[in-house]
Amino acid sequence: MASGVDVTPSGAGVEPVGKLSVSDKLAEAQKLKAIGNEKYKSKLFKQAIGSYHRALLYLRGVCQTTGSKLGGFIGMLMETNNPDISPEMQADVTALQLDCYNNLAACILQQEKPNYEKVVMYCDNVLELSPSNVKAMYRRGVAYYHLHNYDKAHTCLRQARETKGQEKDPAIDKYLSLCQRELQKEEKLMKKKYKGMFDKLSSGDLNT
Repeated sequence: MASGVDVTPSGAGVEPVGKLSVSDKLAEAQKLKAIGNEKYKSKLFKQAIGSYHRALLYLRGVCQTTGSKLGGFIGMLMETNNPDISPEMQADVTALQLDCYNNLAACILQQEKPNYEKVVMYCDNVLELSPSNVKAMYRRGVAYYHLHNYDKAHTCLRQARETKGQEKDPAIDKYLSLCQRELQKEEKLMKKKYKGMFDKLSSGDLNT
C-alpha cells in the first residue's frame, strides 16, 4: 500500500481539497466511502482501501478548515467540540471516520497477506470514538490472534461477545474457541516449564 495520498482524491479535473467548502469536502468524503463500499462488495479490496483513504483525506480537509489540531493522516481523529462547525456536521464527520476506519480494517483482513498491526491501529481509532463498536472489537481480536497475542485477542473477542448479549455470532465464537485453545496450550507449556524447574531444584541440578 502506498504511504502517501493524492491531494486531489477524485482524480483529474477536480479541485484540490483546500479549495472546497467544508460541506463540499464532507459530501466528497461520503461519495468516496460509498465507492469504497461498492469496491468491497466486488472484492476489489485494494481499490476499496484507496477510496476510504481518500475519504479520510477530505475529512482531514474539514478539520484543517475548521482549525482542528490533528496528528498525521493515518491516526487522524476529529475533535468533538469544534466551535467552527455545527453539531450535526461534527456527528457526520465522526460517523464517516468510524465507518472508514472500520472498513479499512475489514479490507485489510481480506487481503492475502494482512497487515495485522494496521488492523489493530484502525480498530483502536474506531474504539476511541465508539467504545462499544462490536465490529471493531471483533476485528481487533482477530488481528491480535494472528499476531499471537492471545490474551488481548481473547479480551477483545469476549467484549464483543458480551456486547452482543444473547445474540449468537459464529465468527466471534469461532475465534474465541481458537484463542481458548491457544491459551490452554500456553498454560500447559508453562506448567511443564515450571515442573522442570522444580524438579531441578529438588535434585539440586538448577544452574545459578
